[in-house]
Amino acid sequence: MLDRSTLARYADVGLPQATFESLGVQMQANLVRLALLLRHGGVWADATTLCVRPLDEVIHELVVPSGFFAFTNASRERMLSNWFLAALPQYPIVAALHTRLIGYFRAHPPRPPYHRWQRLLHKLAREAFKVHPAATRLWLSRPVIALTGHYPYFLFHYTFADLLARDRPFRALWSRTPRRLNGLGKTLSRLALRPVDDVGAAAAVAQAASGALFKLSWKNPAVAAIPAGTLLAKSLAPYRDGSAAAEP
Repeated sequence: MLDRSTLARYADVGLPQATFESLGVQMQANLVRLALLLRHGGVWADATTLCVRPLDEVIHELVVPSGFFAFTNASRERMLSNWFLAALPQYPIVAALHTRLIGYFRAHPPRPPYHRWQRLLHKLAREAFKVHPAATRLWLSRPVIALTGHYPYFLFHYTFADLLARDRPFRALWSRTPRRLNGLGKTLSRLALRPVDDVGAAAAVAQAASGALFKLSWKNPAVAAIPAGTLLAKSLAPYRDGSAAAEP
């Protein structure tokens, strides 16, 4: 099992332990997924990912064209999603992202506490820069780093956008990666609390299931409770009672 005590057996994150532990858990997870994929290749799926079809049925068509896959994002701020990643070992996109993020934190390790004016400036910068992926690259400029005092939550995504703009081989590899919109995987999360007799919602979930993967969320307590009679409860039932594992 992979946890904090066993991580070193499987991958080298690339940062001093003190720096790594000073990062938020989400950023730690970002670095871990890159380090694991870089060394071993394979698939990273967040714990809140629900696979409703065997991955063997879809992974080939997703990874073979370029050797890498990530869902694209329709957001003006983030060009891809990282809750599900697949890559060959030592893949250049993964290597470039890992190298750049490690370089960022070696040069700019978190140094709390942060002043109130820095927190306010951080929020203002987020609103100003999220209008377009090209603008998010400003988060990587030295003046913004110095003034805001803290790395942005979506640094992984902003680094991707910067590499895409600056690195021609990186851009060429990404252009060969199949495009699958992130929104389809969010369908079940969006309709989770609809009753099972909501025909339209049930049809939307069934159609989205063709993509094999749903991204759920623990952030909404009402959803996390998995209320009976909802589409979420129905979708999870085979996995909770073990019947899904018994299927050939």
